[in-house]
Amino acid sequence: MEKDIVFIRNMILTVAFAVFLGYNAHNTEALHNLADIVDVVFPTKKSVEAEENYADVTKTQKNKGKILADCLNDVSENINDLLPYQEKLVNLSGALMRVNGVKDYYNPEYGINVTTSNYVISQVEQTSTDYEVSQMIQLTNYLDEHGIRLLYVNEPAKYIDDDIFRNEFSAESYLNRNADLFLKRLSEAQIEYIDLRENIREEGLDCHDLFYRADHHWTVPTSKWAAEIIAEKLNDDYGYDIDLNLYADENFNYVEYENCWLGEQGRKLAESYIGMENFTLIVPTYDTSFSRNINGEYTEGDFNIFIDYSVYSDSYDMDWEFQPAKLKGWHYSYNGDGYIQNNNADFGNVLIFGDSYERTLIPFMSLGIRNIYKIEPRYMNSTDIQAIIESGDYDTVIITYAQFMIGAHDNPDNSNYGMFTFFEDSVGN
Repeated sequence: MEKDIVFIRNMILTVAFAVFLGYNAHNTEALHNLADIVDVVFPTKKSVEAEENYADVTKTQKNKGKILADCLNDVSENINDLLPYQEKLVNLSGALMRVNGVKDYYNPEYGINVTTSNYVISQVEQTSTDYEVSQMIQLTNYLDEHGIRLLYVNEPAKYIDDDIFRNEFSAESYLNRNADLFLKRLSEAQIEYIDLRENIREEGLDCHDLFYRADHHWTVPTSKWAAEIIAEKLNDDYGYDIDLNLYADENFNYVEYENCWLGEQGRKLAESYIGMENFTLIVPTYDTSFSRNINGEYTEGDFNIFIDYSVYSDSYDMDWEFQPAKLKGWHYSYNGDGYIQNNNADFGNVLIFGDSYERTLIPFMSLGIRNIYKIEPRYMNSTDIQAIIESGDYDTVIITYAQFMIGAHDNPDNSNYGMFTFFEDSVGN
């Protein structure tokens, strides 16, 4: 009886979905994908019976998610001229995925896994760390020759215990074990590092409070927290004298926005599946003064030069997959790129190798450092990286990487493939 109810429910949803798509996209070629989508989103009576075996559920859901993602990507390409309907279609697909218990969403570039607490995480394959360690040792020796100190900062991802993936999805993820091995080998090579996971454990923090539910980035408060830890390390071991009171909570204004934007991972699942994100805007209350140069464009002002307030406006559109304002990436409202000079600081000339986490981290790091310049090695060749190092009179190079960068070089198709390529002639390149 229960299986018949499930079958009837799926048939009703199938008809509703077909009517919706036909009505809103009748002038496109999208309908040729309808049969594939229906087969994936709505299991037949036979497939429902097969799913009674619990051991097969995870594999079945993964296959559903992969095929569905491919189908929806094909549909999206055909309906870009119907933006008012595109959001409706995406939200409908998200609702259908949620009703059908799809917890794994795949396409050729990424995997998205939704935990029982509605928290999106991703799987990471095992890596030897050989390439990354080799590059780090060469970089250390190279910097030593130029009298520059090196600090590596391991930025945590959305879980700090790989057991969460095994417990939730009956699969292995090596996100943290890769980082453990990599940092152990850095220690053996006498390369200084900060492992922010240790601070999370020592302070009894919860990753759910440090990251967005459906975006892989850390929150703005987490960035400020990390910047203070880095500043303390620079004071203790790198000859800096940063006033840590600059990071005291009482010296900042906090503005809370609720249910205001959809994270990057959430855009793949739809608002109807995962819900909207909250956002915290943080600005210091004390006087600040900065000069910045981004690709020849000079700006001067206080801390607010790092923030694009138009992102918080309903009229703002980001030129990504979808145009409605609520789908914009609020993480990118902060921008720590370019050459930054703190006119109120008198010491420090730091070159940062970073990723998109640094959009929010660097503005807070700059509060106590005279000069900061950030590069992203994945967009550069090693010759240009070395030229920047040699031309900048830097006292410190800080590599601040989200820990899923470790192992990215194993896959040439990975967008982070070149993050550890500092020297082109290295083993494994």
